[in-house]
Amino acid sequence: MDHKIEKFMAIVEEESFTNAAERLHISQPALSVTLQNLEKELGVQLIIRGGNYFQVTEAGKLVYDYGVRFRLQKDNLLKELNEEIKSQRILRLGMIDSVADMLFGSNQLDFDGQIEVRIDNSARLVREVELDRTDMAFITEPLGTMADKFQVRPIGYEKFALVCIANHAREVRKSIRKKGLIPDFLTYDQSSTTFKRISAHLTSRNITYQPKFFSTSPDLLRQMALKGKGSTLLPLHMVEEDVQRGKLTIIKSINFNRPIVVVVLNGKYMSIEMKSSIDLVSEVLK
Repeated sequence: MDHKIEKFMAIVEEESFTNAAERLHISQPALSVTLQNLEKELGVQLIIRGGNYFQVTEAGKLVYDYGVRFRLQKDNLLKELNEEIKSQRILRLGMIDSVADMLFGSNQLDFDGQIEVRIDNSARLVREVELDRTDMAFITEPLGTMADKFQVRPIGYEKFALVCIANHAREVRKSIRKKGLIPDFLTYDQSSTTFKRISAHLTSRNITYQPKFFSTSPDLLRQMALKGKGSTLLPLHMVEEDVQRGKLTIIKSINFNRPIVVVVLNGKYMSIEMKSSIDLVSEVLK
């Protein structure tokens, strides 16, 4: 039955019979027959489908969760065996871009093997962890409570600084002091957790902002600030060199710390390399 469940999991993860069949290198009719046989064996309907409609039933969700646990147990066994014989391993890490910049800009992960790094936003990295395509992910702490299937461990805070070019610094300080307003604000994409945290932090200090430019890329926000397009609140380590060279000025009246957590699937085997990576990120964030 296990091979049928694996094929069912592919359908759920791809949300498409066509894509799942391509992923498994089998025909779509063969995949449909496999699902039908699994449903007969279990005596329940797993997926409701028809035309463009696709929905996993409650029973299907239970079977999928079982499959995830089985895949984790199998993966854990293989990793323990690999560590026992000291075979070649690949450490799969997910990181938001600022954490990756901190780690690989001036530090080096101490890992005798291969590292596969996926850089993306927090929401997509959590999905990669859920699908076990990434061993763990360093992300911005979610605003809400995460599902029980995840282990979430706080590991530190990332310091942010409000910066702009020197010629604009006086005007920005004056606007904040007299109006409680950050003019021409360059900031993170509105759907991101970081933007929501920044917005809530500024509101708590009775500071408003005049949004001018939104982006998913902090480096693009930095480039816009360097061109004198406005002020932006970015991780301090990203702008320290620009500040030291006099290209950007820090507006010291605005301080913000972004909480960083590591996310791992519950029950996943924690290798020595995973633990040492967590320790390293924690140390860098101090």
